[in-house]
Amino acid sequence: MKQPNWLLHRAYLTPDRVALIYQEKEWTFHELAQEAEVLSNRLAQASLKKKGKRLRF
Repeated sequence: MKQPNWLLHRAYLTPDRVALIYQEKEWTFHELAQEAEVLSNRLAQASLKKKGKRLRF
């Protein structure tokens, strides 16, 4: 069963609202969703380069 993507939904509804504050840096929902997408793509690419266990999304 496919799970809804809460982060993308929030980024769509309130892209400029602050989603995260860490060490005096703020990220909006839009920025956080973009960073999550970049990380997801990097992890997927890394799993394609290695033989053996693979990530499932």
